[in-house]
Amino acid sequence: NATEPLALLAPSFIYENYFWLREKTFRIRTFLDGLVFFGFTPWLLALTGLCLVRFRKIVDADALTIKRYAWCALVMGVLMFGPYLYFMNKNTGVPLPYMIFYYLFPGAKALRVPARFAIPLLLCLSVVSGYAVAWLLDRLKSISFNKKAAIALAVTGFFYMDYGVNQ
Repeated sequence: NATEPLALLAPSFIYENYFWLREKTFRIRTFLDGLVFFGFTPWLLALTGLCLVRFRKIVDADALTIKRYAWCALVMGVLMFGPYLYFMNKNTGVPLPYMIFYYLFPGAKALRVPARFAIPLLLCLSVVSGYAVAWLLDRLKSISFNKKAAIALAVTGFFYMDYGVNQ
């Protein structure tokens, strides 16, 4: 069961707060087996970490570590798409590197579902995001208490919006 790139944008049925996005992507996710919607937080924080490296806010060994995890996330993302690129639930016939991985690496045949590469992808994004959060927390030390409280409230509201689960 491969994933298609649009599956990263199609929210799962448990995220009721994404009803506006779910309605627009319902046709996409109707026939998808590899649904891998993470929410917006991991992508936003990982992008922040990459921007910090790009604009030289994080340098030296930390920047090298972030780059390595970002490349690993990219590789996991490509492998997650499976042997052929699917778009709008249709096989485009475009071959992807998953087959090379499948036939060349011992033990790769045991991983029958390429969508499972989403887990290491999310782990790599988490590490890059952690560097961004550490950098941001370091910059918050010089801010007044009222501004810290407002930022904490805004972040809490964003997390509530991003991961609000209705059961």
